[in-house]
Amino acid sequence: MTTDVQSRRKLKIRIEARSDNPGGTVRIALKHWASGNFVTLHTYGIGTTEIVENFEADPTDYVRTTDGRIELRYYHFHTSVFSILGFNAFLDQVRVVVE
Repeated sequence: MTTDVQSRRKLKIRIEARSDNPGGTVRIALKHWASGNFVTLHTYGIGTTEIVENFEADPTDYVRTTDGRIELRYYHFHTSVFSILGFNAFLDQVRVVVE
């Protein structure tokens, strides 16, 4: 995603998701443009009930200055006994607002 907002003071990130198995974990990472690595900025538990998670980040290192590009990675995982059925992750909305 990209932004054309010139005065970047804050990133507001909203994730709406659920799983078909309880006890999962979600990690949200943004690309740190100076290092080229993805940095985990937020981690939270997720289960079978849809959850809306909001958090904020400083855009200084996560919005590329040349073109306003933002890269976000969503990791959803479960630590459990192996099951041939696995699990399903439902990601309904990802919203990033640059202020």
